[in-house]
Amino acid sequence: MKSYRMVLNKGRLILPIILLLAVLLPVATVQAAEFPENPVIAKDVVIDDDVFLSGENIVVDGTVRGSLFASGATITINGTVEGDVLMGGNTIRITDQAKIGGNIFFGASTANLSGKVDGSVFGGAGSTTLASGGNIARNLFYGGFSLETYPGTVINKDLFAGAYQVLLSGDVGRDINVSAAAVEINGSVGGDANVDVAEPGGETYYGPLPPGVSQMVSPGLRISDQAQIGGELVYTSPVNQAEAIQAPPSGGVVYQTPVPQEIREKSADGTRPSRTPWVAPFLAVLKWITDRISQFVILIILGGLALWKTPALLHKTVQTVKDKPLPSAGYGFLVVMLGFIGAFLLGLAILLAGLFINLITLGGLGKLVMSLGFSSLSLLFSTFLLFVFHVSKVVIAMLVGLWIVKWLAANMTPVRQNILALVIGSILYVFFRAIPLLGWFVALAAIIIGTGAIWLVFQEWWKSRRQGAALQQEAGG
Repeated sequence: MKSYRMVLNKGRLILPIILLLAVLLPVATVQAAEFPENPVIAKDVVIDDDVFLSGENIVVDGTVRGSLFASGATITINGTVEGDVLMGGNTIRITDQAKIGGNIFFGASTANLSGKVDGSVFGGAGSTTLASGGNIARNLFYGGFSLETYPGTVINKDLFAGAYQVLLSGDVGRDINVSAAAVEINGSVGGDANVDVAEPGGETYYGPLPPGVSQMVSPGLRISDQAQIGGELVYTSPVNQAEAIQAPPSGGVVYQTPVPQEIREKSADGTRPSRTPWVAPFLAVLKWITDRISQFVILIILGGLALWKTPALLHKTVQTVKDKPLPSAGYGFLVVMLGFIGAFLLGLAILLAGLFINLITLGGLGKLVMSLGFSSLSLLFSTFLLFVFHVSKVVIAMLVGLWIVKWLAANMTPVRQNILALVIGSILYVFFRAIPLLGWFVALAAIIIGTGAIWLVFQEWWKSRRQGAALQQEAGG
């Protein structure tokens, strides 16, 4: 039997590897990729390729014969995706009409999953529901606040979950590995049930309910008389909860107490917990998962747009890093430092100009100057931040990815090389960025060197533009 704690402790290594395998397999057969401007794929539309979607309200009613990458406020899938689905958003809905041929990776505030999934599901969310019609052919890996499975739903293999509350009314074909404050089992478990659970009544969550959570379940273990556990029930808790087990498992029950380091903290009187110990670890796991998915999706979307609209410019910037790494780092440091200082000084100048105009009694002109000035500054500074904190990382990801792809798959077409390089480079960046301390230096180096290369390419473009204008002026004179 595998302990959920083992899975949780190894999560920082497992997630990037899972992403690498799941994404590389479908990409290996791709000739190109689609970046539709409309985030809605109609019911009669069939896209014979991988698809990248971004928008406020993403809807997939048609068929995607490849993998789907989606980032938006609301993502709804009613149609068919024959490959993997990787998505991040506020609300995610996989309806009972949907068919997913591969795996699902998601990070969201709320997720409602139905339909048929031929692979596994990996997710982190405030609340997730496996609703009516939901059928996962393999495993479900979940970290968040609340997980609920409805009657009639099926997880054909194993369930791994860390949450505040886990409510299981559906069927799990093999083992469940759950660590939560509150655990309820009303459905069936084909194998063993390994549960780490809080004692009843002692560790209630006092904060606001996350979106999508309809009910708050009090801590403790509850196995109803309708539950069926085909193997052994092993539960770890500060107290024996035998009375809550109304349906005896076929393999018997094993009760374990936590090791001393895992026992909850006590307040001064030793009777109440000094904090809510179950919430923080799982919210931290959820944040870690969603941050990694968000970083990957941003790199893929920005890199995909660059390959689609300005591939030559992206390759030129990558080549600049290869040819001039030290100048790129030097200019990058200056651009980042002077950019922030310049934004502050420009904002101060706009404020002083507006106050001065008001002082000399020009009425509302001062407010207009400040409004226009700060609006323009906001646009410029947002563009600056986009290039510094995101586009620079795309450049470095492409640099590393192209080096690997040209070493491993030199015979690929340029289009396939570009797509595979972007995916590999993005995954490697997310992986190394997740390593404590080292990840901070990786991000800093990517920002400084990538920004410097962008600045050098911009300088060269500006110089050639001025030379061209001068030549035109001489010809006209």
